[in-house]
Amino acid sequence: PPLTMEEAAERLETLTIESIRQMQKIREFACPLTAGKDSRLTYGLFRKINPDQEAFTLCRNNGDFLKTQDAILPPKICEALGCRHTLIPHERAPEEYQALCRRILNDDFMPRQVDWPYMFKKQYPGKAIYGSGIFDCVGKICFIGRELPSWFATTIFVSSRCDFFNAVGRRYVSEWLRENRKDPTNLSLFDLYTWEWRCGRWMPRHPIVFAALSVEYISMYNSREILLTMMRTSRPWRSRAKLHEKMFERLGEVYTAIPFNPKSGFKKLLNAMKRPTIYHLIAMYVRYPVYLIKRRGW
Repeated sequence: PPLTMEEAAERLETLTIESIRQMQKIREFACPLTAGKDSRLTYGLFRKINPDQEAFTLCRNNGDFLKTQDAILPPKICEALGCRHTLIPHERAPEEYQALCRRILNDDFMPRQVDWPYMFKKQYPGKAIYGSGIFDCVGKICFIGRELPSWFATTIFVSSRCDFFNAVGRRYVSEWLRENRKDPTNLSLFDLYTWEWRCGRWMPRHPIVFAALSVEYISMYNSREILLTMMRTSRPWRSRAKLHEKMFERLGEVYTAIPFNPKSGFKKLLNAMKRPTIYHLIAMYVRYPVYLIKRRGW
């Protein structure tokens, strides 16, 4: 049965805090913090258990990144909360790290992705890092499909959204969609696919690179009960971050006093243009033909 945003927020807070508490029994975590909603919400849930929890931000470079909101806002947030914040300067990973990733991942990674686990491991040896990507893709933006009904979930649409352009990847996607269209629940096929994509056989490259370099990249949202709680709420409301809003209300005003990723008027206009479903639909179906044109040099 569906849940209201208030019911889901209360249940998610309880489940996630318990998930964090159980994980902290076996691992010590370092908490990333950016200007976005996901990391701030997760950091707030960590502080429910440990009010003095430190946060950190990994610099993508030591130039323009330092002028971005992701570098400017986290220290202000931690200052308001009375917690320590560490801005970790960018540093290139040694060649042996790159070589190790090439040996394990067969060049299926971007060189700069190796820098982040190296920087983290150097700053926090022996600690694990948590990720909020599952909550972002399922609980907030509804990454695949936004507000579209499940019958729009075609192989080309889903493959394009997840960058599965090769024939093998598209075949797996096609088989998965065919098998799961028979699901008797009223859950969105897009939600179910995102669950499989973020937690199952098609795990994103980012945590795999961390794991290849012996850094545990863990999500406390990787829980059946937590994911089902998100998925039982309204997708249109979720895609507008209403679930996050309700959870921030429970955490307190101090977490929302500083804006999230404040944007210029022009960027706000662009984001507003991306909201309509028709834009999302056209953009996804166009990506695959464009990929073919580029690949074949037409």
